Amino acid sequence: MDELRQACGGAGFTSASLIAELWANFSPSSTFEGTNVVMLQQSSRYILKMAKKALKGTKSTGYFEYINRTQEILQMKSQASSVAEFVTLDHLDQAMSVNAAKQL
Repeated sequence: MDELRQACGGAGFTSASLIAELWANFSPSSTFEGTNVVMLQQSSRYILKMAKKALKGTKSTGYFEYINRTQEILQMKSQASSVAEFVTLDHLDQAMSVNAAKQL
């Protein structure tokens, strides 16, 4: 949005173009918690740190408990056979664990 606004020159700053309004609505969402790139780097570093600890035998807890069972998780198969079963919290948790373990 910022590039669009700048590319339009003065018209990007006038309220008649609606670009300024869109920019005002959009720009805070990427900076409320810091830039997405910085947060991605920090998160990635922490996850890799937890994975290295797991390789050395230290058990991860909380959100990163799945790291302790990466090989087991990668072998999981979904048992859901209906939409209702697919959207249960347990199934979604399992799916997210498999995805995270695969990416790790």
